[in-house]
Amino acid sequence: MRINIMIEFLTLLIILFTAIPFINYKWVVSILTFFRLQMAALAFMLSLFCIYDEAFFYAYINLFLTGINLYMVRIFLVRNRTKRKATSKRQIMSINCYKNNKTPEKIKNLIDETKPDILLLMEVTAEVNQVIADFEGVYPSHITVPVRDGFELHLLSRYTLENQNILELGSAETPMISADVILGEESYTIYGVHPRPSLSQKWHKARLSYFDEMETILQSNTDKNIIMMGDFNSVIWEKHFSRFLKKTGLKSTLQQEKYCMTWPSFFPILGIPMDHILVSKELDFSTIQIGPHIGSDHYPISMNL
Repeated sequence: MRINIMIEFLTLLIILFTAIPFINYKWVVSILTFFRLQMAALAFMLSLFCIYDEAFFYAYINLFLTGINLYMVRIFLVRNRTKRKATSKRQIMSINCYKNNKTPEKIKNLIDETKPDILLLMEVTAEVNQVIADFEGVYPSHITVPVRDGFELHLLSRYTLENQNILELGSAETPMISADVILGEESYTIYGVHPRPSLSQKWHKARLSYFDEMETILQSNTDKNIIMMGDFNSVIWEKHFSRFLKKTGLKSTLQQEKYCMTWPSFFPILGIPMDHILVSKELDFSTIQIGPHIGSDHYPISMNL
């Protein structure tokens, strides 16, 4: 009897976690959409137990729930990728340094090793600033803007950043950096973004309005080669993100990979792709890379054109 009650309880819980985000988009509910793959795995394991226990009705329900949640992350399940030339040298890199990072020297080591041409750093603290001061000669073009809670957003480049701009987006007036840069013979517009996480209803609305304003800006720049990177505090199967990609014509480089996680590094079983590099649809890219661990709750993400 206890087993039956437990099966019913877990099945009802998965039904609620699966269905509520379709009908309600408040901040607590929006977080549930992050963990579609984990809910699919839980529902599938429960269905196997139900089959073993001959609770076939609940087995069918949980298999159905597995299918719904897998459908939501279907873009990551099958990839037909061409072979790409591997290289340790990175052109574009995005790092959430983490404001409570106890080992900022790992960030320095990663930059030393990969030597990215364009580098976005988020949640930069005084400790991280001391570390990256060693790279002032390497990155002569450097944009810095304070964000909140005492940390900063940095965009560093080996090449001249032209048309530098700092915009405050959304209801929380959270900054976004933009600049033009020439790599090789091509000109690119680089955006560094870090909207607020959906940790309260106020911040949830701020995140949505941040995306809305980004969409407006990008729709007026459709003739440019766009590279947008950062910690989006969103996954691309969320309604606002999928709408953003459709309206702007950008593509996520992670969509070319099988499911990979960038957060949380401290609890991989809940891993989700929260950090992104988005590019114009016509841009070719290669060698997407996640990691390594640098003392942050996020893994770095990088790409080569």
